[in-house]
Amino acid sequence: MLKYLVITKIDSRDLYADVAKRFATDEEEMVSLPVFTLGEVLIVDSGGREVVGAQRKPSKWYVDYEGFVTVEQAVQRAQEVLAEHWKEIA
Repeated sequence: MLKYLVITKIDSRDLYADVAKRFATDEEEMVSLPVFTLGEVLIVDSGGREVVGAQRKPSKWYVDYEGFVTVEQAVQRAQEVLAEHWKEIA
C-alpha cells in the first residue's frame, strides 16, 4: 500500500557530499547538496522507500517525517511545516 510522507525536520548531516558543480567560468567546484528538503512530500511503498525518482528511504537518514493516507493531508501538513519554518527565520 502506498502512503505519503512529509519531511518535517532535516539535519545538516544529510548531504550528498562532493557533488561536482560546474560554473559559467567552466571551473568545477565540489559542493554538498541536501538529500531532502523541508516540507517535501514523498510517495512511498510499504517498505518506506520512494516509489519514483531516487528511491530514497527516509528512515535511513537523519530526518523526521510524518505519514499520511491521502495526498491532500500530506500537502496540508507540508504547507504547515513550511509556514512554521518561515516564521522561525523571519
